[in-house]
Amino acid sequence: MTMPPPHRSGFLATLKRRKYVVLVGAWALIIAVFAFSASSPTVREQTTATEALGELDRATGDVAGLVSGQPYGFAVSGLIPGEPCDITPARSGEQYSRAVTVYAPSADHATLIKRLSTKLRDRYGLYEVSEKGQRARFTGEGDKFVDYTLTEHRDWVTWTAATGCRPKGDAVGDLSPDFEPPATLAKQLSVLKVDSARWNRATTTCGDLGGPGGRATTVTAAGRLPAGAAFSALTKLVPHKATVVVSGKNLLSYRSGDTSWSAVESHGTVTVNQTHQCSGS
Repeated sequence: MTMPPPHRSGFLATLKRRKYVVLVGAWALIIAVFAFSASSPTVREQTTATEALGELDRATGDVAGLVSGQPYGFAVSGLIPGEPCDITPARSGEQYSRAVTVYAPSADHATLIKRLSTKLRDRYGLYEVSEKGQRARFTGEGDKFVDYTLTEHRDWVTWTAATGCRPKGDAVGDLSPDFEPPATLAKQLSVLKVDSARWNRATTTCGDLGGPGGRATTVTAAGRLPAGAAFSALTKLVPHKATVVVSGKNLLSYRSGDTSWSAVESHGTVTVNQTHQCSGS
């Protein structure tokens, strides 16, 4: 019995389908290889927190430079570990931030916010998110997917750079290096009867958006304010030649030359700091 010849059109259709599947598979492979070999990450989750620390340092230095030599007090923070975070339900991450707190009379806030937001806008992609009648707030995102926030509070203005939640990378180093506590801060704590305090020292290279250049350094101490201690006792320690920037029930900030001091009491904890501002040296 002679078998009928195979249906030629069906055979060609099958061959075309196989070629199509091969081409699609090859194209998908090319895309996957390109995605993994691309030199620049396209999302935050492709970078570690460690890789973003340079951006945090630059942002801190830029604002330190802009407010140095101005009639304000300020303090720069060290690297602040954030709360534990999850990138996905099965993948944990880490997050860090740095901040600059600028102490200024409330009457000067509008001028201060305008100057900072104008200087920082292009580099950090800032745009205003506060509505009319609210305290000013600007946010932005810059290089390496770092989040930036410029926020007006009642007695101060803060500039914060944050990594957001990222995969864990290399260790970030010592968050509290050894140093000699300044005598002025030790005396302030003594007057407030604070027996035990947590000390921290932070430095930053002053940026190129304005200011004299050089480096700024802040030493901070924080401890519990014992019952009966009077925060107002700190006013007796203000040097005669110093200029008081802000003074209130729970806040004192003053400056002399290129150094500023501040003290804040909140929920029973007092924080004092001393900052050597950018001075070009």
